[in-house]
Amino acid sequence: MPPCFASYYEAAKSWYTCKGCESIAPSDPTWSWALDQITDGDLHELAFTGEGVHIFVIDTGVNSKHIDFKGRMGKGINCVDPDSTVQCTGEWNKAVPCDDAHGHGTHVAGIAAGEKYGIAPGATVHSVRIGETEVGNFNSEAVKFILNECASARLKDAKANGPGVYCIAVFSQGGGPNEAMETLLQVLLDDGISVVSSAGNKAADSCSASPNRIYPKQPIIIVGA
Repeated sequence: MPPCFASYYEAAKSWYTCKGCESIAPSDPTWSWALDQITDGDLHELAFTGEGVHIFVIDTGVNSKHIDFKGRMGKGINCVDPDSTVQCTGEWNKAVPCDDAHGHGTHVAGIAAGEKYGIAPGATVHSVRIGETEVGNFNSEAVKFILNECASARLKDAKANGPGVYCIAVFSQGGGPNEAMETLLQVLLDDGISVVSSAGNKAADSCSASPNRIYPKQPIIIVGA
C-alpha cells in the first residue's frame, strides 16, 4: 500500500473496527466528528476559536446567507468564467455570485469554520468560487485575490497592534497531475499562506495526484477524513 494512503487507512480502520465504535457518536446534536478527531478536550472552551484566521475556501462557493457564517464572511471572488472574473463583498449579491449553487464548498467551509460544528468558528471565511461542480477554474486571478486579501488583513492587524493574522487556503479540487495548479499554489506557500488539501475520495494514493504530489517537498497539509 502506498505510504501516503497507508497512514490514513490505518486510522480509518481503527475507527471502524474498534469495540463499541458504533456507540461513539452520541445523540448530542452539538457533537462533531471532526472536532472529536483532533482534540481530547473542548477546543473552543480553551479559547481556540480561529479568531484572526482568514480561511479561503477554493471550491464551488460558500452560502453566505447560512447562519453559521453570520458576520464572518469576508470578500470573495468568482472565477467560474475565465473571461469574466468578479469580486464579491461578504454579502450575497445575485449580480456578483460568489455563493454556492452546488453545496460542496459550503460543506467544506462548515467543517473548517461553521459556528456550530466548525473547527474555527471565529475565523473569517472567504469564498473563492472556481466551479459550479467539484472541478473548477483555479487561475492566477484567484491567487492574486487571496494574496491581496491576506496582505490587507495583515496590514490592518499590524496597524491595530493585533495578535497577528494567519491565512489558510483550503483546496479540495484535486485530480490528475496538474503542474499549472501546483505552480499557483506554490505562490501561496511562498507568501506564508498555509495550503490544506483533501486526500480525495478514491481509495487511492493521494500523493500521485495534484496538488498533493508536491508533498513532502512542499509543506502542503493533506487531510483525509
